[in-house]
Amino acid sequence: MGTDDGIKMNDKIKPIGVPQDIQSAIKLLLRHAPNDYGGARRCAMFLLSLWDGDTYKADLQELMYCDNEIFAAMISLFQYLFASNQQLDSIVSESQIKPVIEMWGQMPGQ
Repeated sequence: MGTDDGIKMNDKIKPIGVPQDIQSAIKLLLRHAPNDYGGARRCAMFLLSLWDGDTYKADLQELMYCDNEIFAAMISLFQYLFASNQQLDSIVSESQIKPVIEMWGQMPGQ
């Protein structure tokens, strides 16, 4: 199948009940996170802390230095997960988070 901004179409965000704006926010964050620059690291640690908070920790102060679009996506996702009482792994697959883990998951001190 084709691709949608780098996300494999056969590995979509689990869309059942997930609003389109949240799906878009997740796609943006997943595209941004596995890159090699500071903003991507901040995005990655946000996602990884939601994926496995025992292993990965996001510094909330660091999140304030993200671009507006990324920060808004983070807040939207966080609010959605809270309001719907869901975990990130209920709407994002392991294969989708894997590039983020491969890029940032073995950081010192984690």
